[in-house]
Amino acid sequence: MESQALPPKPTELQIMLASGSPRRRELLAMIAPEFSVVHTRDIEEKHPDDMAADEVPAYLSRLKADAYDDLVKP
Repeated sequence: MESQALPPKPTELQIMLASGSPRRRELLAMIAPEFSVVHTRDIEEKHPDDMAADEVPAYLSRLKADAYDDLVKP
Protein backbone atom coordinates (compact mmCIF):
# COMPACT_ATOMS: atom_id res chain seq x y z
CA MET A 1 0.00 0.00 0.00
CA GLU A 2 1.34 3.40 -0.99
CA SER A 3 1.79 5.87 1.87
CA GLN A 4 0.02 9.18 1.62
CA ALA A 5 1.49 12.49 2.64
CA LEU A 6 0.05 14.01 5.75
CA PRO A 7 -2.10 17.10 5.24
CA PRO A 8 -0.40 20.38 6.09
CA LYS A 9 -0.47 21.37 9.73
CA PRO A 10 -3.15 23.97 10.37
CA THR A 11 -1.87 27.47 10.90
CA GLU A 12 -1.95 28.81 14.41
CA LEU A 13 -5.16 30.63 15.25
CA GLN A 14 -5.34 33.70 17.40
CA ILE A 15 -8.64 33.97 19.23
CA MET A 16 -9.90 37.39 20.25
CA LEU A 17 -12.83 38.07 22.52
CA ALA A 18 -14.39 41.45 21.81
CA SER A 19 -16.59 41.57 24.86
CA GLY A 20 -16.38 42.96 28.33
CA SER A 21 -18.64 40.23 29.67
CA PRO A 22 -17.06 38.18 32.46
CA ARG A 23 -19.39 35.28 31.61
CA ARG A 24 -18.31 35.21 27.97
CA ARG A 25 -14.68 35.27 29.09
CA GLU A 26 -15.36 32.36 31.44
CA LEU A 27 -17.14 30.32 28.74
CA LEU A 28 -14.44 30.92 26.14
CA ALA A 29 -11.73 29.94 28.61
CA MET A 30 -13.40 26.52 28.91
CA ILE A 31 -12.75 25.73 25.25
CA ALA A 32 -9.81 27.97 24.37
CA PRO A 33 -7.36 28.49 27.22
CA GLU A 34 -5.35 31.02 25.20
CA PHE A 35 -7.13 34.10 23.87
CA SER A 36 -6.87 37.85 24.11
CA VAL A 37 -9.55 40.31 25.14
CA VAL A 38 -9.81 43.36 22.89
CA HIS A 39 -11.54 46.66 23.50
CA THR A 40 -15.13 46.51 22.34
CA ARG A 41 -16.21 48.82 19.54
CA ASP A 42 -19.60 50.43 19.16
CA ILE A 43 -21.45 48.59 16.44
CA GLU A 44 -24.90 49.77 15.49
CA GLU A 45 -27.00 46.63 15.42
CA LYS A 46 -29.31 47.58 12.59
CA HIS A 47 -30.32 45.45 9.65
CA PRO A 48 -32.29 46.12 6.47
CA ASP A 49 -36.01 46.23 7.19
CA ASP A 50 -36.75 43.76 4.41
CA MET A 51 -34.23 41.17 5.65
CA ALA A 52 -35.65 37.77 6.56
CA ALA A 53 -35.62 37.15 10.32
CA ASP A 54 -33.48 34.02 9.97
CA GLU A 55 -30.78 36.03 8.16
CA VAL A 56 -30.46 38.76 10.81
CA PRO A 57 -28.11 36.94 13.24
CA ALA A 58 -25.56 36.14 10.51
CA TYR A 59 -25.79 39.69 9.14
CA LEU A 60 -25.17 41.26 12.55
CA SER A 61 -22.35 38.81 13.28
CA ARG A 62 -20.64 39.81 10.03
CA LEU A 63 -20.99 43.53 10.90
CA LYS A 64 -19.34 42.91 14.25
CA ALA A 65 -16.57 40.75 12.79
CA ASP A 66 -15.83 43.30 10.06
CA ALA A 67 -15.35 45.98 12.72
CA TYR A 68 -12.20 44.14 13.85
CA ASP A 69 -10.65 43.51 10.43
CA ASP A 70 -7.75 45.79 11.27
CA LEU A 71 -6.69 43.45 14.08
CA VAL A 72 -6.54 40.34 11.92
CA LYS A 73 -3.30 39.46 10.19
CA PRO A 74 -3.71 38.45 6.53
